[in-house]
Amino acid sequence: MHQLYRFLPDLEQLKLDFEGNEKMKGRVTKSTVDFIATKFQHLQSLALNFSELKLMNDKLIAEIGSSIFTNMKNIQKLDLQFKLYASITSQGLKEFAHGLEFTESKLKNIRLNFSGTLKIGSKGMKSLVKRIALNHPNIESIWLDFTSCNINDLGIEAISQKIGLYLKDLKRLTLIFGKCSNITDYGILQTAKNLSSLPNLKYLDMKFDSCWHISNKGVTYFVEELALNTPNLKHLTFDFSDCEKINETKLEELIPNLKLKRPDLNVLSE
Repeated sequence: MHQLYRFLPDLEQLKLDFEGNEKMKGRVTKSTVDFIATKFQHLQSLALNFSELKLMNDKLIAEIGSSIFTNMKNIQKLDLQFKLYASITSQGLKEFAHGLEFTESKLKNIRLNFSGTLKIGSKGMKSLVKRIALNHPNIESIWLDFTSCNINDLGIEAISQKIGLYLKDLKRLTLIFGKCSNITDYGILQTAKNLSSLPNLKYLDMKFDSCWHISNKGVTYFVEELALNTPNLKHLTFDFSDCEKINETKLEELIPNLKLKRPDLNVLSE
C-alpha cells in the first residue's frame, strides 16, 4: 500500500479485494483502512471487500466506518463488502452507520453488502438507512444486500419509508432481502407504497427470493403499485423465486398485463 501511494498519491479510483485473506487480521485491517483514508485524499471511488476475514467484529467494523467517513472528503462512490459474518450484529452496524454523519455530502453512489451476516436485524438496517437518508439527501444510487439477515415487515417498511421521504434525487435503487423469511405480503406492499413517492427513480431492483410468506396476491399489489404509481420508473426488476406460496405461472402472467398499462416500462422477473 505504501508503494502504491508513493507512485500514485493522487489516485482517484481504488478497488481492493481482501476476501478470506489470512494476513488481514484485526489491527492489520484497521491500519490498512486508516492508511487509505488518510493518505489517498483525492479518491473519488473506493471499493473494498472485507468478506470472511478473521477477527472481524462490531468494534472493527465501526472503526472502519469511522476512518472512511471521517477522512475521505472527496468520496463520491463507495462499495464495501462484509459478507458471511456471524460476529457482526445490529449494534456494530449502527456504530458503522454513525460515521456517515461526518461525511461531506459529495457521496452519490453507495453499495454495501452484508449478505449472510445473520445477526444483523431490523434495528441495525434502519439505523444505516436513516443515516444515509438524513446526511446524504442528494445521493443518486443505493445498492444494499441484506440476504439472510434478520429483518421483518416493520423493518423493511421503516427502511423504505426513510428512502421515500428523504432521497428525492435517487435514480437507482437495489434492495436485496433474499432468504429473509419474516417478510410477508404486508411488508412488500408498504415498501412499494413508500418507494412509489420517489420522483426521479428510474431503475429499481428488488429481490425477495426464498421469502416463504409472500404470496401471488402480495406480489401483484407490490408490482402494480410500483409500476403504476412511480412516475419516472423505466426499469423494474424483481425476484420472488423459491417463494413457496407463489405460483410461477401466475407470476409470468403479471408482466404482459403490466405492459398494457405501462408500455414504456421495462419489467423483468428473475
